[in-house]
Amino acid sequence: MQRTGWFVLCSLAILSCDRSSAIPDPSPTDINVILVLPFTGSFASRSEIHKNAIQMAFRDLEASGDLIPGRRVRAWVVDAGTNATTATERVQAQLDALRVGQAVNVAGIISSTGAAHQGSLALALDLHIPHFEISSGSKDEELIDPMLYDVSYAFQGRALC
Repeated sequence: MQRTGWFVLCSLAILSCDRSSAIPDPSPTDINVILVLPFTGSFASRSEIHKNAIQMAFRDLEASGDLIPGRRVRAWVVDAGTNATTATERVQAQLDALRVGQAVNVAGIISSTGAAHQGSLALALDLHIPHFEISSGSKDEELIDPMLYDVSYAFQGRALC
């Protein structure tokens, strides 16, 4: 895996460990990550490749035993559809499903393509969930007003392009 890919995975692991004490965790063995990928539309063929690469990296991370001892990374796949509105609705539904009381038990969101990026970035930043965009080509500031969000939670690695 490229160096940038390891950066994303290590950052996610570190951030999720830092946040686990602040957020109630219904299953102490799971670290929840939402993958927002376009399984419909013109980029559908790339989504399966991205999903497999991410899941393989998570398995490697778990197998190392060094970063998340005794914990499992659980990838929740969300079809971004073909537009940002659909992506937002679907990501919000997944966030709601992972809510424990007032807290959302999600360590990170990984998106690919413009619709997925635009549909998930603001939701992630509103909740202070790390957001990793891996391939849309859009800069975060094209999709949100950086003055309104804590952009320290937004990362763009281009690891899977």
